[in-house]
Amino acid sequence: MTLAVRAIGPLDYAAPEVVKGLVPDAASDVYAFGALAYRVLSGALPGKEPKPLAQAAPHLADEFKLGELVNKCLAVDAASRPAASELAKKLAALPRPSEPTLWMESMQRPPELPPKPAPEPPPLPTVQVPVAETPKPPEPLMPSIPMPTVSPTSTGIDPVLMQLGKPPPPQTASLSGGPSLAPVLVLGVVMVSLTGWFMFGRSTPAREARRLVEMKQPLQAIEIANRELKKGGAQPELVAIKAAAQHLSGAHQDEEATFRNLAAAPEALDPLVLGGLAEDFGRSEAASVQSLLRGLPAKELQEALVGFAQEPLSARQWGALRYLDLEKATQGLDLVALYSASLESSTCAVRKTAAKRLAQLDDDSAEGALLRLRELPREGDAKSCGQDEAAAAIQALKKSK
Repeated sequence: MTLAVRAIGPLDYAAPEVVKGLVPDAASDVYAFGALAYRVLSGALPGKEPKPLAQAAPHLADEFKLGELVNKCLAVDAASRPAASELAKKLAALPRPSEPTLWMESMQRPPELPPKPAPEPPPLPTVQVPVAETPKPPEPLMPSIPMPTVSPTSTGIDPVLMQLGKPPPPQTASLSGGPSLAPVLVLGVVMVSLTGWFMFGRSTPAREARRLVEMKQPLQAIEIANRELKKGGAQPELVAIKAAAQHLSGAHQDEEATFRNLAAAPEALDPLVLGGLAEDFGRSEAASVQSLLRGLPAKELQEALVGFAQEPLSARQWGALRYLDLEKATQGLDLVALYSASLESSTCAVRKTAAKRLAQLDDDSAEGALLRLRELPREGDAKSCGQDEAAAAIQALKKSK
């Protein structure tokens, strides 16, 4: 695989250790596979700090095991990547559609034979028409000059074939000094197959419920989830989608109860589900929601919430920022810039909290954003929608100088 990846683009798909000049090994091949799979499935390069595949490829958000496996292949630390044998076993264990898909059927059906050509009409009778003889051209005045002979070896053609009158063999195109194109073609077929397998699988109840949530039809999604869950068996995908639907419908207590049933299952990190819980925390910073978030795998939770916190201003973005800040897990985040941007929120509670936090951060670069908020006209009964808190934060910054 390394040869194929080098032929496609070493800077795009090479592992970090290869970029640093180290000798590639099996772990580098695993990274290369993960990088190419990430691009095929999401349409984007993973970059130095790739987002979870579920975020980069929303159409695969319910394929958590696939996304988790691809992201593990992209670990910066080579020792944290799965071994090639382990990767092969996990790929083979991924769930497959139980019914043939359109893509599978197109691959399995025999090729269609071309239609038989229509019989040719009988030839028309020919009529002999006398043609006048054309006079022969005059002899050339210049004597004929013999053409120079070309040595077969100078053209690169086998002289034996030339003497026998056989055409030379076709020349095959190759990359000058580069590897064979065969690994590239094989790898391309594998990745196209992987894409087709997961994008054109048959519809499942979980996928149908997810589609309804995305279409803002939570009640229908809850109905599907309840019907399928009554049939019994562990179906964490449906439980996760049910929690997301309950959040969308405003049933937040039911959402928390449903989310609690997921425990630390990978499906709890579904952006559709986790995003709802982040919104809940940003709304009231409730201890019950904080407890649910703390019960998830810390590393995976932090990666997901850091991605949310760097999004444009939204309820999900604010909730993720507040949780990470309170948990002192803000590595890689510019708190001053994020809280300064939050001053432009239309929610007064967000403005007030952001202004107070900027006063605590004690950074002069926030003064401009605080001044803009302080000067905003007040609405209604002249109540503060963050203006008073911004003024107090400006005073605190001036005292600290």
